Amino acid sequence: MTELQELTGETTNLTVLHRDEVVNIDRVGGTYRVETVGTIGGRYPLHCTAAGKVFLSGFAKRRVEVLIAKGLPRLTPNTICDRASLLREIDKVRTQGYAANREELEIGLYAVAAPIRGIGRRIAAALCVSGPVYRVTAQRIPDLGSILKCFAAEISTLIGADSTNGSVAGQNGHPPSG
Repeated sequence: MTELQELTGETTNLTVLHRDEVVNIDRVGGTYRVETVGTIGGRYPLHCTAAGKVFLSGFAKRRVEVLIAKGLPRLTPNTICDRASLLREIDKVRTQGYAANREELEIGLYAVAAPIRGIGRRIAAALCVSGPVYRVTAQRIPDLGSILKCFAAEISTLIGADSTNGSVAGQNGHPPSG
């Protein structure tokens, strides 16, 4: 995570899913005086965070529908609060391989996240960078998404996800035999 933070200059978070929230389990602060503040153990909604959208992209349709039925609270004027918009956003995440939050959790905050995959290629965690809108701009999101996908893929391989066929790597990172 430190290497990712040094490359982007932005705050880097590692998050996991807990029920219907993402939880920060690790954080490396940005290199700038103005940085995002997310505490380890901090819990955030799925529908309005980049990491949350990553997890939503791995959910079965039924699980997404149950979450939508519980309600999608509006935290800012940009928060996605309707079913159709959220489903389009989830499809976009599945297609591009990363998610973005554009002032949906907090005004002035943009974030980008990519999935870390584990056994069976299931999403085990999300790797995220965040920063103020004047640095993490709409134009910068695709580049950050590409960087995050590379880092997340490397971590996925290290923890046993095989990117070629969905199997779990064996000892020393080699595919299991026979």
